[in-house]
Amino acid sequence: MDKSAKEIWEIVKGVLQIQINKANYETWVMDTVGISFEEGKFVVGSPNAFAKEWLEQRLSPLVRKTLIEVMKTLVNPLSTPEDVQVQFQVISRNTTNAANAKPDDLFAVSGPRFNPNQTFYTFITGEENRFARAAAMDVAENPGRVDYNPLFLLSRSGLGKTHLLNAIGHRATEKHLSVVFVTAEGFTNEFVTAIRNHGTEGFKTRFRGPTILIVDDFHFFGNGKKEKTLEVFCCCFDELYGNGRQIVLAGESMPNLPERLISRICGGLIVDIKPPSLETRLAILQAKVRQRTDIDPKILALIAQETDGKDVRVIQGILNGLFARSRWLSLTPSLEMAREILNDGAFPFPSASGSTDEATANHIIEAVASNFGVTPANLRGPKRDKMTALARQIAIYLLRENTSFPLQQIGKLLGGRNHSTVLHAYSRISKDTSLKERLGTIQQKLHK
Repeated sequence: MDKSAKEIWEIVKGVLQIQINKANYETWVMDTVGISFEEGKFVVGSPNAFAKEWLEQRLSPLVRKTLIEVMKTLVNPLSTPEDVQVQFQVISRNTTNAANAKPDDLFAVSGPRFNPNQTFYTFITGEENRFARAAAMDVAENPGRVDYNPLFLLSRSGLGKTHLLNAIGHRATEKHLSVVFVTAEGFTNEFVTAIRNHGTEGFKTRFRGPTILIVDDFHFFGNGKKEKTLEVFCCCFDELYGNGRQIVLAGESMPNLPERLISRICGGLIVDIKPPSLETRLAILQAKVRQRTDIDPKILALIAQETDGKDVRVIQGILNGLFARSRWLSLTPSLEMAREILNDGAFPFPSASGSTDEATANHIIEAVASNFGVTPANLRGPKRDKMTALARQIAIYLLRENTSFPLQQIGKLLGGRNHSTVLHAYSRISKDTSLKERLGTIQQKLHK
């Protein structure tokens, strides 16, 4: 085999990044390393016991299957054993040579860890994300002293929210400011652990003391019953806010939250990031291949053209797939190879093309108006009676769920409502279980 365990594992990670969701990849897989491969046993190093346990219990079958497929591609398929076993072990982080390091020498983490590749300098800016980048830079430079506290970055997965959060963290630490960076799931897990270990005072100190609190994947708070966790988060939020500390949130949607917290969030700044434009997609691809001389610019233009509506992670995955295939076949990347990658169905992400969304939006508004016995003009107009207001809120909810339009665009479609009004309506309908049947009826009509 001409590939070291470290190199093989990096390829496996690239495949896994496409197969599992972002939160799981970044929490459990991103910091793992390939240690060794001997006598049919492939050893993977993980940064802590929690990650090791999760990988063993949740991801081991998929890891083993992916590893075997990658190894068959790298070497003679007939010589690759089907009984390859994967073993996870905890390692530390004090050396950069992971393949030759001892298990206890590889990962020692102190303070928040920020992705070294995700800074303001490396963030590719286009019209669809320029405002989000500017707002993120403002809070990093002047935490708690700008008008938008909290700052909420809102978009579907893969459009740059986490990159901006890491960039804020990097800039803040350069200024020697205290930062706590955690996912909503991580916050929940730490709270549960604190209760179990009678360490709630330490938990309070950690989350009520930083200059900047950054919470990623905020929509996780809407998954299941987390009343106690949300109550604790509200207390941390209020104390930080009251002391002039900066709060930055990012998520794919607004979760089911207490009204006072929704009010606080709507009183800050909510920035909705849209999918990258053609120009931004091309700039992203050019940045990824800046050090390579074997890439025909026509290949990048083709990928950019064919990935309309797709997120940055999928675009990068297509490029990684092209590089991997060219390496494995010992061929120079070509237009034909790029077309094969684009057409093989490995990246089935829903398109967000304007024409499709506009047609969908019109259908939604017409379907909701018909269900409530009002006209589409009523939903777009100033009428505020109870029936029309409810119909308008349901239209907002369905537009948010079924199109890629940002909050501002949804508000514009319904008579120029502002983003706070749209977000509040979406949250209200999300929580109202009594509307489930009515929403189902309208959805069925839309599908027909």
